[in-house]
Amino acid sequence: MLNFIIKTHRKDTVYIKPHLFLLNKGMNSGKPQKEPFTNSFVIIFEREQDCENIYFVAYSLWQTKFWHQYLGGFGYSVFTPSRFQKRV
Repeated sequence: MLNFIIKTHRKDTVYIKPHLFLLNKGMNSGKPQKEPFTNSFVIIFEREQDCENIYFVAYSLWQTKFWHQYLGGFGYSVFTPSRFQKRV
């Protein structure tokens, strides 16, 4: 079973376990990256293989604009960790 922790990224935080970042603000919300974004949340995994698998799934979903339907907010679009967790 896939185990992961998802939380808001804090600047200058160092993560030891395998992890990836997802942009959470704007029309590129849901975009995965290995380096942190200013507005992102981090997904921390137990195994590197799980991290790689979810990275490519998240990238594919971002490319197809799948996350646009889950954006919320007034004035600017926001993608929350709870919305991601419910879909994965």
